[in-house]
Amino acid sequence: MPGVSNPDFLDQYLSAGLAARSYMAGEFILPVEESLIEEEMRALNGKRAAILGSLGGGALRGIDGEALGVSERYKSLAVHLRGTIVEYPEVTEERVTLGSRVTVVDSSRIYTVDIVGCPSVHDSSDGIRPASLEAALVQGIIGKRAGETALFQPNGSQRQAEIAAIDQLAVQRGNPNSAANL
Repeated sequence: MPGVSNPDFLDQYLSAGLAARSYMAGEFILPVEESLIEEEMRALNGKRAAILGSLGGGALRGIDGEALGVSERYKSLAVHLRGTIVEYPEVTEERVTLGSRVTVVDSSRIYTVDIVGCPSVHDSSDGIRPASLEAALVQGIIGKRAGETALFQPNGSQRQAEIAAIDQLAVQRGNPNSAANL
């Protein structure tokens, strides 16, 4: 799968209109996401085989919902797997981009998000939320610098957030195979 540099991605994303940005959201993934998606798809194949292996004697109706859920999840992952791989941002990149960990202050709440291509394959047990390019907050902060304020519209209501910090290595460090960990 061909890749693209992070600066080229950011330039392409920022030059697109809002409607085009929403369309582009599922088309970009980070290097670690390719392997995470493939791993989950293998697990789903195993689960699908187990479901099919348990068929017999009227069991079909009982497992239709489970089989459908596995199939739908597999299809949604396959869409992401066809996306373009975007290199991690350079440590010197000052703007929020795909692969950034961003701490924001929103209505006196402070929280941190990792901007990723396929949030559902990332662990969020550490309290850091993975967020895709589809998220209203991400659409508001991408391309901004620390200290800047961004407007975004979750559920149609306008909100404001200040970018408190940007870490360009944190998401990459979360990948045990990345150069940041070697």
